[in-house]
Amino acid sequence: MARKIPVKRVIQYRDQGFSRNMIAKTQKIGRSSVSDDFKRAD
Repeated sequence: MARKIPVKRVIQYRDQGFSRNMIAKTQKIGRSSVSDDFKRAD
């Protein structure tokens, strides 16, 4: 099963100015997962 971090945490990183790529790298998740979380939050 894929590792998943909470959507709230991804959004917090975005609010702090992190890019999708940086969030994906630091949290060891796929960029598409980060993008999906961004879409859900908007």
